[in-house]
Amino acid sequence: DTSPSQYLLSDSCNFRGLQLKFKLRTVVLGLGADLYRQRRGTGFCTFCHEFESAKHFVFKCPIYNDVRQTMLRNIQNNVMADDFNLLLQDHDFALSVMLGNHDDTINTHFCTFIEKAWTLRQDMSV
Repeated sequence: DTSPSQYLLSDSCNFRGLQLKFKLRTVVLGLGADLYRQRRGTGFCTFCHEFESAKHFVFKCPIYNDVRQTMLRNIQNNVMADDFNLLLQDHDFALSVMLGNHDDTINTHFCTFIEKAWTLRQDMSV
């Protein structure tokens, strides 16, 4: 029997990526929306000044375009075309898949994306 926590702690991702994914899932990563909810910020992205939700962080903020394109290219090379097109068309669905409890190619590449994007964010905030 496999529990949901075993999926989160799977070794298909690096541990830092898994930690960040967990924080994003539980809305405590420190995005603008998290800080706004906690009454500690305006909620806006410091890089592009749009409201910084999880969807914004993963799919829209231009500061992460290179890292995002690498993730999408890697996913595209490893999933069926119809599945990939669905991810591109529906960001709500794609985010739910990426944040889900599963051990697969999408999870592996998403963990790599979030680790690299979060590191870039920290480096640029200095």
